Formats: sequence, C-alpha cells, structure tokens
Amino acid sequence: MKINKVILPVVLLVLPRMSVSYIFYFLSALLSVRIFDIQPIFRYVSFLFVVICFYIFKAMGGYVSITAFVLELVLITPIMLYVFDFKVRFSKASCIYALRNINIIVMFLSFANMIINYGFPAKLPYVHFLPDAYGGFYGLGGAKIVTVIGFYGLAVELMWAENKSKIFLFSSLMNFIFPSYLLGVLMGTLAISIYYFKNVKTLLYAALLLLFLVPIVGPYAIDRSDNINNEFSETTGYHPKVFAYLNVLSVLENNPSTLLTGVGLGQFSSTSALWASEYMAELSSHEKIRLPGFHMSDVHEKYMGNALLFSNIWAISSSANKPYTSLSSLLAEIGLPLTLFLIYMFIKRSFKFGFKDRKAWVIVVFFALMCIVDQWHDSIWIGWLMLMISGIKENETPSR
Repeated sequence: MKINKVILPVVLLVLPRMSVSYIFYFLSALLSVRIFDIQPIFRYVSFLFVVICFYIFKAMGGYVSITAFVLELVLITPIMLYVFDFKVRFSKASCIYALRNINIIVMFLSFANMIINYGFPAKLPYVHFLPDAYGGFYGLGGAKIVTVIGFYGLAVELMWAENKSKIFLFSSLMNFIFPSYLLGVLMGTLAISIYYFKNVKTLLYAALLLLFLVPIVGPYAIDRSDNINNEFSETTGYHPKVFAYLNVLSVLENNPSTLLTGVGLGQFSSTSALWASEYMAELSSHEKIRLPGFHMSDVHEKYMGNALLFSNIWAISSSANKPYTSLSSLLAEIGLPLTLFLIYMFIKRSFKFGFKDRKAWVIVVFFALMCIVDQWHDSIWIGWLMLMISGIKENETPSR
C-alpha cells in the first residue's frame, strides 16, 4: 500500500489558512488526480471555454473583475475534477488512510488552537467561549470546514472501512459534532440516515437514540436558534436563504439574458465575489485581499449590496443567516443551462458504480443539501473530500 503519496495532499490541506495557503490547498487537489487523462481534460476544457465566453459576453456590457473570475476558477477546480471524472491516483486503502489522518490532524490542531488562543482547558467551549474555536488553524469559519471533514471521515468509518477503528471514529465524531456547525450536523445526520434506515428495527433504534440525545443536545440547539440574529429577516421581510433565491429572480427579471449566460463566474455571490466585496470587507475581521483587477462587480453592488449592508456584524454572521448558497450563486453566475449540466454530471459520476448503492446516496444527498442551504461548491476542502470518496468507490464492488 503506497501511503507516502497521499500524505502530501493531507499536509497541504491542514496548513493555517492565509492567502498564500490557497496555492497549497489547490495543489493538494491536483496532486490527488491523474491530470493528463484525455477525456476528463476535454470535458473540463470545454466547460472552461463556455464559462470564459459567458464572462467575456458580460464583460462587454458591465463592470466585472477578471481577478475574481480567475480566483473562482481556482476555487471550483477540486469539485470540477470530481464532476468531470478525473481519476484519483490513490488506492482505496490510501484514500481511507488520507481521510482518517486528516481527521486526526485536524482534531489535534483544533485542540491546540483552543489551548493557545482561548485558554482551554481552564476555559471551556460552550461555557466560556463559542465552539467555533474548534476549527483547526483555519481561522474564522474554520469550524465549518472541520465539520465537513468530520462528516466524510465518519461516512468512511461507518460505511467503507473494513477494519473499524475506535480512534478514527472518535476523531471524526469530534470534528463533525464539536464545532457546532448546526446546518452541517443536520444535513450530515439526514444523509447518513439513508444508509441505516433499512428496516423497522433500525428505525426503532434511531428513535431510542433521539430520545436519549434530545434532552442533551436539544436545549443547546434551541438556545443557539433563539440567539440567532433576526435583523436580516426583519429588514428584508424574508429569511436569508429564501432571499438568496429571490435575489437571483430579481437579477433575471432585470437581465433576462442572465438565465442563459449568468452574470459571470465570481461576480455575484460566490466566494471570490465575497472576497472582493466592499460590504463584506466592512463586516469581516480579515483585511481585504489586494490584487490587481480585484474589485466587486456592478451586479454584486446592485443586488448583493442591500443583503450585506448591515452595521451589525451579527446580522449575517451565522451560516443560517448568509443570504447566498451554492445553488443560488451558480444560477446567477453561470446561468440555468450550465448549472443543470453540472448537476447532471455530478449525479452521473456519483452513481457511476450503482444507482442503488446506499453509500453513494449518502454522499450525494449530503453534498446536495449543503449546496442548497449554504455555499460549498467552491470550497477546496469539500472538493478534495469528494475526490477521496470517488477513489474509494472506484475500487469497490457496487452494492446490489
């Protein structure tokens, strides 16, 4: 079992999150696939050609950012490598090894972060500080990344690992639950339930587990829900996630051609568009990235401005209060036909080894739900995690 090759991508992905680190995160995805396979390259280049044409079309009639466009291309590359069927270079055992070890490393880094920056264990999360501190060395928002890493580790440990390990199961559970990214935990729990809800007996066990967990987790979840800032809903009249899709409809109403071409990749509400946003810069604790040609687009200013223009940072600080999602961002930026094409290609690869495979459904449902309620399509981490899952699936016999 060649383990040495898979270690480098893991190490690159757990580096402290800084601007320069994204170069190494990007390399981790490239190092994990066979990038010179002809058919996947042809598919991806064809996709890039269309996206570039759409961008040029919009650039002729609006104020857009070429740097934001290029950055977004980099950020979506890992999930595109999955979508367009690039083959993973590693064996099933190596992919499992990678997912296990990234969970172990992230868990220790998260505890180290709490010790160094928050006074753990003298001060405790949930009591003296928010559990967001359990986020590796990824900084603000790192808890979400750790939760997703935990989910994929948990899925592998429960469904694919032949030699079960309590240590790796514990690290994955810690990473999945402890950061308290409630959206991720909820979507992950719903997805994993697909694998286990096979008969009445399993449903009864699940019901008993819920009866045990509700008194423990329920009060905290309710408290979190009660303390979520409602200023966005009160100001706009819509829940932020509903607003995200209504906002796209507003763009389409005023710019009908957007339905076909979008407003340009990286120009509306994707991650690079948010990095370029003057509104987000005012709410963020990080300094805005300074690069030539990196600025917010006119369409971002017009349609996302009111959604992000809050003097109170807590108005959109929670993941549940973010007025954008992956699906809304893609619909706005690349149009309906290309978005539907990517969804089709994603489903095609995910079920390549058996449409009846419950394990494949778990992964598909989780990724889909996360993209509907939050923004994940341009996360390098989730793209790499999907590649590792495909490396496992490609080397196993499909379930019947």
